[in-house]
Amino acid sequence: MRRFASFASPGNPGAVAFLKQAGCKAEELRLADHNIHGNGHMMMCEKNNREVLQPILDWIKKNINTSGARVASASRRNGDSTAVKLADPGHFWVGTEHKKMSYGTIVAGQMFVQYKIPAQVRHPFSVVLVHGGGGQGTHYMGAGSGSAGWAHYYLQEGYRVYIVDRPGHGRSPYHPDALGPITGVLTYSTVTGDFKRAANNPNRRWMGTGDAGDPVIDQFQAGQNSAPQDNALAQRLWTRDGGELLDKIGPAIIQTHSAGGPFGWLAANERPNLVKAVVSVEGGGNFATLPLAYDPPVSDPSQLALRDVAADQATNTPAYKLQSSPVRKLKNLQGMPIVYVVAESSGRSAAPAVEYLKQAGCAAEALQLKDRGILGNGHFMMLETNRRQVFDVIRGWIEAKVRVS
Repeated sequence: MRRFASFASPGNPGAVAFLKQAGCKAEELRLADHNIHGNGHMMMCEKNNREVLQPILDWIKKNINTSGARVASASRRNGDSTAVKLADPGHFWVGTEHKKMSYGTIVAGQMFVQYKIPAQVRHPFSVVLVHGGGGQGTHYMGAGSGSAGWAHYYLQEGYRVYIVDRPGHGRSPYHPDALGPITGVLTYSTVTGDFKRAANNPNRRWMGTGDAGDPVIDQFQAGQNSAPQDNALAQRLWTRDGGELLDKIGPAIIQTHSAGGPFGWLAANERPNLVKAVVSVEGGGNFATLPLAYDPPVSDPSQLALRDVAADQATNTPAYKLQSSPVRKLKNLQGMPIVYVVAESSGRSAAPAVEYLKQAGCAAEALQLKDRGILGNGHFMMLETNRRQVFDVIRGWIEAKVRVS
């Protein structure tokens, strides 16, 4: 055991002495003894962090017995590989808004972004992956069982990939002082119904039970977090953070899922010149409540005149709303390729979103997986056993619809 210390730290000789007294092999490594000077407590983030790491690596090499160690392989028995050759993996946050509190200044509403750039980029536009519900960006990294996810597939196809954790989720920390009250902790019942649809199906796409106790469902649920109660605040943050992300990375395709659906429309409305397409995978949200730009303009969504469209049980379409005459256009989404993806067994419908968008002059279409011969999928199709097949359909749509010139 070795304790590392910078010039700014007096070290902790008591800890080393305590460990040695307890029979441990403990020592202290001071950077100054290795001619490394000037570092502070966050030495892993400082500009000479690679230089700081070298004495640690040397100590490991000298003291750790690696005989018999196994190197994990990215290759899977079913041929589903996570192997990707990267030119640049990393992360950053956008939306670091300062908020003054009685006890000091905090950051509020920040959004974590993980990026992976393949060694061979074969497509001009990046893909931004936005998670749904109470989840986080790990939804696109596989089910937690070591198999590949949609992020791996995009990278393997040569796309730059940016995976976000929406504010208050995953690595975008939640605190009530920053984001206000939060909803209750998400129970298993909030998601297991969707997994069971794919598990209890003639064309079974979920190989576990889909219920609590299913090891993969436990892995999924471990990453769930409730959402801030203030929906208007959330929409403001998605708009701001999405715009800042696009300003940083340039033109991109935005792909959303479930409750993350509004993020795509808000970001596209905010930076229409930078969004080359929106792929909504069973995205939620009511268009008539989102602060989007209309022509003729409205200052608030409540000013829209709406009419009801009745539910249609024959087509599994719920009741929804369209605009009454005169119909306003969604001016910032005009000409942008938009697709709404629906799985056969999820219980969702494309009609509410697609019909609203089409009425507002948008180039929107539904992509029904059953029409492509893909049967049995539920709402979490990016985690199901045929996720590569579903991905290939989405990728095919992108490459057919998005102009690269």
